Order: sequence, then structure tokens, then C-alpha cells
Amino acid sequence: MHQVFKCGGRRIAGAILVAAMVVAGCSKQPQPVPAEYVLPVPIGDALETTGAHGLVPSIGKWMVAPSGQVANWLGQRVDGKEIYEPINVILFDPIAKTAVEAQERLVAASTAANFPARTGHSSGYGAIIDGAVYPELPWGPGDAFSDEPFVLSNNHGRIFGPHKLPTGWLFVGAFSREAIAPTQQVKHSYASLNQSRDAFAHGMVTRANYRITSFISLGNAILDQPARGTGDHDGIAILLEATR
Repeated sequence: MHQVFKCGGRRIAGAILVAAMVVAGCSKQPQPVPAEYVLPVPIGDALETTGAHGLVPSIGKWMVAPSGQVANWLGQRVDGKEIYEPINVILFDPIAKTAVEAQERLVAASTAANFPARTGHSSGYGAIIDGAVYPELPWGPGDAFSDEPFVLSNNHGRIFGPHKLPTGWLFVGAFSREAIAPTQQVKHSYASLNQSRDAFAHGMVTRANYRITSFISLGNAILDQPARGTGDHDGIAILLEATR
């Protein structure tokens, strides 16, 4: 699917081009996504416990790379397999009144959780909510939410949204842990998905006025394919809800 997007009088041709649109300062509204990349997971039942009344039909299983393909951890291989990057965090804010307020509250909560925006990471990713691609938070090129500077081993992630629900705002996130690998061309190596997801959730609960509402099976753990996998990911996304 090829589509042309308008941005400040400019025309950008391509498939998704999340990165180009973010760097160019374009609208942070959701953009269409090619149907072959939509990997829907119904999450309405889990959202019932948040008061969202099950009105979100689906989210994508994977973080989307700037190319429009599934993000694969910079192409690195673990045990001969490329690592697909799953959505492993879902956040719901029933308090924010506007999209801007929801974004600002999310950034503030992540910072309070010891995951501020830090530079030194890849950027330009997207994620699918209700059939559209949402660009990432934080907004700066090379930024990610991280608990340590990029020169150290760290847990880091990107969060996408917000998607409007009748009772609040929905975000999804993809978190991973990277270790220092000074002898490699890419100076970081994949370490864990579960460890980073759990560290972020712990910080949001203990420091940022969120609570764990549910553990949602997204069916995005790859265990039996010879060329690709998901490392230690267990297929579960933690659903976090803002309490104030």
C-alpha cells in the first residue's frame, strides 16, 4: 500500500513513514497502516476492569519499524534468530481530559517512575491501535524512556498513543533491556524483554500512581520458528491504569 501524507505543505510518499513524519514535525495524529501489517489482538474484555467498557477492538502485537515492517531489535540475532519486538505494556488514563494532557501526564508519570526521556536510542517507531499507526513518545529523535543513560546497560522503551476511549485514553508500549557490547558494531546487545517490562511496571506502580489492572495474553511470543523469535518474552502485556 502506498499513500501520500501532507505535512506543512510538503507531500511525503510511502507506506507508513512514521520516522519521517515525526522528524519532519508533522501531525502526531494516527496514520493508516498497510493491512498486511495489522496483527490484531482483541483487548476489550481486559479493559472492562478499567471502566473502558471494552470499546477498543484491537491493538497490534508488535512495534512497527520506520520501514513499516515489524521492528526486529536493530537486526541483531540471538541464537541465530532475529528478535521481533512485541507490545508488552498497555496503559489507560481515565483522568486526562485531552490528548495533550494525556501525553503530558504519561511523560510525567514515566519520569517519576525513573524512566525519563533519554537520548542515544533508535527512534521513529510506531504501534497499531484500532487499525491505525500511532507515533512514539518521547518525541525527540533518538529518545526513549530509559532507567539509565545509553552508555550503561538499561531498560528502555517507547510508548504510543493516546487513543481516545469514551472513558479515557489508551497507550501501548514496547520495552526491552539492552546490555553494553563494546566489541560489536552496534554497541548494545539484546538482553531481555520481560525484565524491562516488569521494571517499568514496578516503577509506575511504586512511584507514579498507577496500578496493575490485568495481565493480557497478546499471543506474541515466538517459540517455534527457525529464523525469528522473541527471546524471553512470555506473550503477556501488563495493563496499567492511572489512579490520579
